[in-house]
Amino acid sequence: MELREEFLRYATRDAQRRLSKRLGFHWYENTQDWDLTESDSERIKEFLQIYKSDDLSDDEKFALMELIISSFDDLVEEGGNINREGIWTDCKHILNNEPWLHITTIHYWSSLEHKDPKKGFSVTEFIRSIWDSVKIEFT
Repeated sequence: MELREEFLRYATRDAQRRLSKRLGFHWYENTQDWDLTESDSERIKEFLQIYKSDDLSDDEKFALMELIISSFDDLVEEGGNINREGIWTDCKHILNNEPWLHITTIHYWSSLEHKDPKKGFSVTEFIRSIWDSVKIEFT
């Protein structure tokens, strides 16, 4: 199922740069796949706390959520508890309440080219339920 073009969004370099500074990451101008290279399953709770602060732009929220989901993917891959300290519940709440901002991320990690979610990313089976609840608005 394809996402309508008007809903596609991509992380900006400026947002990634500002977040890198805030999170203590070294920034390289030629960085690619920032969310994948900087993901850290041990820092998900911290990332969510920063997300919930009132001082992020929509571009920063979008880039940070990409990092959060990538970190969840690492956590599942590592065999960790996806809902330790309620972190997955917090993330689901954000995604369900702000799908307009994160639909590109939800769509990507849902790995819809695979009927069986277990053939997608490690986090796909968890993201699919969010996609199923919001897809009608965006396809």
